[in-house]
Amino acid sequence: MNPKSRLLAAADGLARFPFPQHLRPYVTFRNATVFCVVLAILNLVILRLGGLNPAQLPAEWAEKYQRQKAWVHSPLIVFLEVCLVAVGAWVIHRYRDRAEYYMVRVIIYAALLSSLLGLVVSYVV
Repeated sequence: MNPKSRLLAAADGLARFPFPQHLRPYVTFRNATVFCVVLAILNLVILRLGGLNPAQLPAEWAEKYQRQKAWVHSPLIVFLEVCLVAVGAWVIHRYRDRAEYYMVRVIIYAALLSSLLGLVVSYVV
């Protein structure tokens, strides 16, 4: 077995592992987009309704939360995240003609989209 076919078999196995056979037709870019957006809206609603209010936390936790939020919003982290998303978008675009990588591309797309939506939610909250 050559290295390319082993890599293809490994990618196919990893992509198909979390999804049973009857759910695989629903693993599409459209469904991944809807799922990520719904989760981001749900996250935003929960956080806005007081799910994480630093004023209600113990002082040590509130301070740690503020330090983490400042770190996540630092320009270097935002730049690295945007670079990661750009590389991921390039990978998705690069392998768009290969049907055997479809599920892998959908999983990568969902991870990148949720990363961007999480960043937006962190700025809104």
